[in-house]
Amino acid sequence: MNRSRNLLLFSSTVAIVLMLVVLQAPAIAQVSTVDALMLGKAGEEGKCTFEVVVQGTADVQIRGSQGRLATDSGNLAQWRRLECNQPLPYNPGDFKFRGIDGHGQQSLAAVPNSNNGIAVIHIVNNSNKNEGYTGEIEWKGGSGTAWNPPPPNTSRYGGGNETARWNSGWNDADDASWNGDGYSNWNSAGSGAAAAAQACQDYVGRRVSREHTEVVNVQMLPDTATIHQGDGGIVRVKGQGQYQSSGGAGGRFEFRCEYDTQTGQIVNSGYHR
Repeated sequence: MNRSRNLLLFSSTVAIVLMLVVLQAPAIAQVSTVDALMLGKAGEEGKCTFEVVVQGTADVQIRGSQGRLATDSGNLAQWRRLECNQPLPYNPGDFKFRGIDGHGQQSLAAVPNSNNGIAVIHIVNNSNKNEGYTGEIEWKGGSGTAWNPPPPNTSRYGGGNETARWNSGWNDADDASWNGDGYSNWNSAGSGAAAAAQACQDYVGRRVSREHTEVVNVQMLPDTATIHQGDGGIVRVKGQGQYQSSGGAGGRFEFRCEYDTQTGQIVNSGYHR
């Protein structure tokens, strides 16, 4: 009898300890990314408008032409839109944030100038239901691109500032996950994956042209495209393209792209030379 009682007491103690460990463990933020839809005319004055759905707490992070939504607590936060008239520079001038709508709280947590080119807006929604939040950031002028600081700069690819400008959204730490098995060529992929490959190549081609004003001609190379159909309707595409500059020089670049077949949207992209 005593043995059974001791065993029950031990089991209860272990369960309580495990529960405390789980409760005290730091939460891991869930992250989703999106490329901004470029609307309007670029110029001295820049603006990005975001719309997200949050229940709990989340951070909206904007860097260059990409948005990153990190859920800290509550339901998984979701993107509705991110629209900019031009990429956010590394050191924007006269940077401002304005919350437009949504109950709860929106606050500017970090400005790009002191946060490696990243604007961070913290959202708190303590209600038990999802809520839509809209906000916008504005700036006037600035220097540098969000993917590398202004000169002096040394790129991880061994070049100077020009090389770094061609490493837009490309993270070396992701290489292993992009080099696994399961990739097929474009021609052997299903219709959904083929549509993803086409959408990715069109998007990256436009992005290269937009982010490099010296480029006068961009051609994607379909024969280099390989496709991996992942979980949750996400299709990964990688391949190459070529470009020609106004000065006559040219070359090739590699790209990566993720396409959501359920929404028909590009959710992530990057390229480097």
